Amino acid sequence: YKTTWGSGAFVDQQFDTEATVVKLLREAGAVLVAKLATGELAAGDRWFGGRTNSPWDPKDGSSGSSADSVDVAVENSAPSSDPATGGSDGSTSPVPTYPDSFLAGPAGANTILAAKQPGALLGVWIGGSGTTREQQWQRFLTREQQLGRPLDVFGTHYGAPAGTCYNVAPFTGGYEQLAWEHGAYALVSWTPSATLDQIMAGQFDACYRDVAARFQAFAHPVFLRTMWEFNGSWYPWSYGGDSAKFVAAWRRIVGIFRAQGATNVNFVWAPAEGWYRSDAPKSYQAYPGDAYVDWVASDGYNWFTSSAWCGAMDHPHAGWCQFEEIFHGSLQATKSVELDFRGRKPYMVAETGSVEDAATPGRKGEWFRNARDAIKARFPGLMALVYFDQDLTTGEGVNWSLETSPSALDGFRDLAQDAYFRTLE
Repeated sequence: YKTTWGSGAFVDQQFDTEATVVKLLREAGAVLVAKLATGELAAGDRWFGGRTNSPWDPKDGSSGSSADSVDVAVENSAPSSDPATGGSDGSTSPVPTYPDSFLAGPAGANTILAAKQPGALLGVWIGGSGTTREQQWQRFLTREQQLGRPLDVFGTHYGAPAGTCYNVAPFTGGYEQLAWEHGAYALVSWTPSATLDQIMAGQFDACYRDVAARFQAFAHPVFLRTMWEFNGSWYPWSYGGDSAKFVAAWRRIVGIFRAQGATNVNFVWAPAEGWYRSDAPKSYQAYPGDAYVDWVASDGYNWFTSSAWCGAMDHPHAGWCQFEEIFHGSLQATKSVELDFRGRKPYMVAETGSVEDAATPGRKGEWFRNARDAIKARFPGLMALVYFDQDLTTGEGVNWSLETSPSALDGFRDLAQDAYFRTLE
């Protein structure tokens, strides 16, 4: 009998003995309905990557000693009028099942997965030059109010000056904990400013042990996107086409986190989408393996410039790029991260954004609606979408913010309100 005690440390525990009451009930043909266990620390309402619902009102989460075996149904057990999840007559949808490979990574049973399928988690990166983490958190809450719904993913980044582990250590300030208590998963982007050779030489092992201990102490499921966009040329950890070296470095990092007991960490492997196609198959060969990755992801933007290209590799174009052209290559899909790992690992768009078209008011808002429709129709492997909601006019001369115009915010609100992107309610 599987007996987890609600704790990640005992997620695979099984007992070979039976209690006398179980034997007697079986002989009598009876069923025991009882509270069997409480969860580890009883902190928050999300255990094992899903939320526990209150038996008295399934719309609410349940934590503390009331979050027992009676109400451990994940959130999609609540009645729904969405055809994808249930009927207006109060019928409920079954808990989704996922391929074994989804749970084969470092996080195992702590892998973050939505309790409703089809559908995708939705989040934003809030920040920008000169903003404090407190300001970012407050803007995150403001964005939820503007969208009229809670967000599922709180994106946060920790930088590192050249040759260092970090400028500010991950989890400083406790905003990941605030996100957890608020009902959102933290997506942490952090990598020391190190080359693959330095990592492989062990020069940053102490750094990784330090940060792994911080993740382990957090104790809740959390995303870690590390060495992102490695297949580009703009970061110290660029692989330079050496897939084997990247894989070895990644596995070394995962090994350090495992040794620290940080089994709550969901490792996100995230190449740059455009370069994933242009340098194929090297980017694909840099995949560290199912046992070392929990989620796959990619980044891509609508820059709307003459130097930023999108579309199919045999006839790419510059200018305005729709979401589908960025992440599938074209309506006639070519090689992409989502396609390559569909059904093998959950896929996340970890960064995306669009600028405005000054000559066509409302075009950015339509970009979001088109993205919504494309994701629902042709991206079954996409299980999380995180928008880069930042104004980088100062420094980079580009503004990805959702508030570049009222119509842009309206377009994203239409996406956010769609039942497909409301998998944790």
